[in-house]
Amino acid sequence: NKAELAERLDAFLAGEARPGTSTGRRLDAPGRPVFVCSGMGQQWWAMGHELLAQEPVFRRAVEAVSDLHRSFGGPSLIDKLRADEAHAEVQNTDIGQPAIFAVQVGLAELWKSWGIEPAAVVGHSAGEMAAAYIAGALTLEDAACVTYHRSRLQYRAAGQGGMLAAGITREEAER
Repeated sequence: NKAELAERLDAFLAGEARPGTSTGRRLDAPGRPVFVCSGMGQQWWAMGHELLAQEPVFRRAVEAVSDLHRSFGGPSLIDKLRADEAHAEVQNTDIGQPAIFAVQVGLAELWKSWGIEPAAVVGHSAGEMAAAYIAGALTLEDAACVTYHRSRLQYRAAGQGGMLAAGITREEAER
């Protein structure tokens, strides 16, 4: 629970061992990062602005995603990402999810050009498609297509359902 987590983190920071907690480092090999691709919620109207202007590798990757998005029937993601706050529309699912996908693909391609390769890739919600592409499980076209249709259908279904986060145990939920 939250109190136990806080207690264990405090103990870790103090250098104290606790039952059920293990730590360590692998010293025989250099570490590689894990890329975590997020879903909706972290996007904002100016995301990627500086990278689009200053990093050609990032820009080419985002342009490739934008071209695919347009081929599926969507608007230019480049235009949406370069738009001012009033016109960016990244809070709308049908624009936000593909824009997040494009930025995450662009970042991964940029880091790859710098020699930074992930040891693993994980994704949450809309970030799963970017993670699948970065990990090599989907082609860029397939991942962009899934992103386009997923976001389009979610946008169309907005307001017709709901989601609930409840702080209860599994047993309470099953009951």
